[in-house]
Amino acid sequence: QQSTEKNKPQQERLFQSMSQATGTELQVTEAVPSASPQSAHVATDSKGMIAPAIHGEDTARVFPILFQPHTEMKAGELHEMAQQNARENFTIRLKRSMFIILLPVIFLFVLGNLKDRPLSKVVGSSLLIMYVIYFSTIFRLFCSGARNGGGLYRIYSASATPLNWAKMSVSSHQLLYKNQAIQSISEFSAIDGAVPNIMLATLSSFTWCTLVMHLAAYSAWTCNFRYDASDYCQLVGVAGLVLIGMFELDPFNKWMKRFHYIGAAMGTGTIIGYFIQQLSLGTKIWLPILISVIALSAFIAWQVFNKMTDNFEEQHKNIALADVEQIQGELSRFTIKNVLSEAIFLFCGAMCTCLWIIEYDQNCSVGCRGPQTETCDNCVAAWNEYCVGDNPFWG
Repeated sequence: QQSTEKNKPQQERLFQSMSQATGTELQVTEAVPSASPQSAHVATDSKGMIAPAIHGEDTARVFPILFQPHTEMKAGELHEMAQQNARENFTIRLKRSMFIILLPVIFLFVLGNLKDRPLSKVVGSSLLIMYVIYFSTIFRLFCSGARNGGGLYRIYSASATPLNWAKMSVSSHQLLYKNQAIQSISEFSAIDGAVPNIMLATLSSFTWCTLVMHLAAYSAWTCNFRYDASDYCQLVGVAGLVLIGMFELDPFNKWMKRFHYIGAAMGTGTIIGYFIQQLSLGTKIWLPILISVIALSAFIAWQVFNKMTDNFEEQHKNIALADVEQIQGELSRFTIKNVLSEAIFLFCGAMCTCLWIIEYDQNCSVGCRGPQTETCDNCVAAWNEYCVGDNPFWG
């Protein structure tokens, strides 16, 4: 739309917000009235890719380009598109809500029909299935991008606060950095409007609540329960998973990156806690060792790939828009390496928490419900006889 003296300050404030989000100085340009957007001072193509005008020191920069695929649609067409998106969003959220609600309910029925009612095994197994489904979803989405022949490049969701509205920022633009690779699974999950958005944060928060309630239940109902080093390691590790889900590897915010790496460092606590438990049980000590080697290797590979990605991006920082398609294959390979290595690291940490919970309901010195005592054995025997005997509640 043609700019006027009245709305210039509003545009300047909007572009200032985008500049802060992207680290790029953007300039308000006036479009020349025309039936074709190509005649305006903003470069546009048929797919809605708009390159914003840039000035300042970095005049050679081409990216990011603005993704606006519906610039030529009229109000009625935009309204129809909004209704279509609403139906699609409902379908996606219905599936997600059914997954969140039904899976725990199914495990509750399974738990109620088992004779010994192994609470820890059911809780740990349900969490493990959730993580398998999440990482399978991410893998499926990346495979779809590879099959389409395009590049898996960085997309950054910029936000701004509408004028004369609530003091809350909303998603305003998707900025396409077609010369930069995705460096983290959390960065991929943070794109507004995408399916993985909030999935990682929701699942990590759900794991945190489950772990806290698990320990609370055992502390209230187990006579020989006591907190030990393994419990504390799991609490620190799962808190790290929450930080990874909340603070993505934002390329334009140093504190977001720092908290993401802090979460990754804390996440190793889940592996340490599981190792302590298995060392106390003395049954499968080889398993935490194997997981530790895989997780450490994946973490080192992730850091190496990130460094290689930074060097590659620096070499192609000012690549021409016409030449960017030539690097999409190598860019996609960097993205897959980054995300796959971090995903293996995260899955190892999450799996250790799940396995730790599964093995929790037994007696040991560290990492279980507590050491075995004669008093507690008598209490458990009496309780089991009451529950599985003539008590009508349990049948």
